[in-house]
Amino acid sequence: MHEYRVAQDITNRAVREAMQRNANGVAAIQIALGTQALIDPEALALGIKVASLGTVAEDADIRVHRVQGCGVALESLELLADGPEALPSSAPAWEE
Repeated sequence: MHEYRVAQDITNRAVREAMQRNANGVAAIQIALGTQALIDPEALALGIKVASLGTVAEDADIRVHRVQGCGVALESLELLADGPEALPSSAPAWEE
């Protein structure tokens, strides 16, 4: 399943960014999915949920929205600090 490989890549990037920034967790993962991409948005979101089990991204809200084109991009992450506030996202975009 192509969606799962993409989901795994996105999850790995989110977890790596959270660890590099010493975040306690990932509150949200926002993904831009091209309208011409041969990827089902629901399958992608489910794949990220499965791939993130047992990681700091396990409870993240997965947001997938459609954009023009055929690519997939990790647009932003909301990272959790010690309290309820989210750290600003500075994750560079990941694209396929």
